[in-house]
Amino acid sequence: ENMTEIPGDPVKGILCDITGVLKESATASDGVAIQGSIEGLARLEAAGIKIKFVTNESQITRKELHAKLHRLGFSMPEDSIMPPAFAAIEFMKQKNLRPHLLVHPNVL
Repeated sequence: ENMTEIPGDPVKGILCDITGVLKESATASDGVAIQGSIEGLARLEAAGIKIKFVTNESQITRKELHAKLHRLGFSMPEDSIMPPAFAAIEFMKQKNLRPHLLVHPNVL
């Protein structure tokens, strides 16, 4: 089915989880791209649908995660990957909060 012909309001964008949706998790390697995930993202992008990638990953930096996904064959801008720390930072900025953070060195 053509994604531009899905009934209802047009889809402008999606949030896509990474681990378990795009790639299988692995502790000792980059993991493996889930079958069809690379092609599926290409179809969404070709249809003009914006994609933000969300993850609960907190042990590697966004830059490292981006590099890992590229090694698996994915193509997305680094700033489209939204780990929880980035969401928390944006929330704190909006609320003008200045907490003392105790986080893993790779979180930020």
